[in-house]
Order: sequence, then C-alpha cells, then structure tokens
Amino acid sequence: LKKKCALSYPALDVAEYTQLDPTVASDVLSKRGLIAKKYVLYLSRVIEAKGIFELVAAYRSSNLPAAGIQLLIVGRGEALESVQAFTAGDPSISHITDMADAEKAAIFDGAASYVLPSKFHPTFVETFGIVITEAMLTRCGPVITCPTGGIPEAAGKNCVYAEVDQSEDTG
Repeated sequence: LKKKCALSYPALDVAEYTQLDPTVASDVLSKRGLIAKKYVLYLSRVIEAKGIFELVAAYRSSNLPAAGIQLLIVGRGEALESVQAFTAGDPSISHITDMADAEKAAIFDGAASYVLPSKFHPTFVETFGIVITEAMLTRCGPVITCPTGGIPEAAGKNCVYAEVDQSEDTG
C-alpha cells in the first residue's frame, strides 16, 4: 500500500502573494468598498464545519464592531443562506460571494486578520489548509485558526491557534 500511495500538496504560486503590486491591491479593495486593515477576513467554503457561526458570534461579542473593524465573509457553500440570514441587518458584517481568483491575494493582503475557526465535525475533516498558507504569504495581520485536520501541517507555529469547540451542540 505504501508503494501505491503518495502525499501530494496543492500547487501554489507564491509570487502571486508575496509580490503583490500595492496599486493593484488598492484598486481591488477600492472596487469592493474595503479599507485596508479595517476588516477581519473569513475566506473559505461557507459550511458549518468551518466554524462560521461561532466566528460570527465571537465577532459580535468582541469590541471590533465598535472599533469600526468589519467582518468580511468571502465564499459560498451549503451554509451560505443560513449565514446570510444570521448576519442580515448587521452593517458591520458583509459578504462577497463572487470573488475572482485574481482578487484573492489583495483581499488577504488588506485584512487586519484572517480567521478560519475550523472545527471537528462528523461530516468534514479539514485538509492541508492551503488558504492558511495563502494568508500567511501576504501582509495580512495575524492568522487565527484551530489545530484541526491538516491545518497544523500548513501553519506550523506561524499562526495563533484558538481552542477548538468540541461540544456536541455547536449549532
């Protein structure tokens, strides 16, 4: 079996993230109505196993909204409609569901912080965590995540780890 199996990491164009033209980054943020370092970023599939509802609750209970720091949720997924309903009417939380790949580095780069609170879930196991790597390659603020699945392999000791919610009732 070991002879037939191999570990393959996803390809990543590092220069896309480390050599981002500041003018391009500024243009992308302007087009999206974003101000650099004035938003916390969640960029991933919008599914319950990624801890998105816990992130929204934590954000709302923090002092970030009062400080003018927005929560930006970027992505699509099976929980998108539920998350949009959960955040409806909250002017400090916004969504992008149509982001082009060419915008991704700029969106990361402008973030005050990137947060991926992935958690243990019976229907999902986090893989390598390529999005964590992408965020860490930019001038994004601290990368905050949970040590689940393959995330520690991607992040090593180069991020802030939050405690994982292992409760049965996480809804």
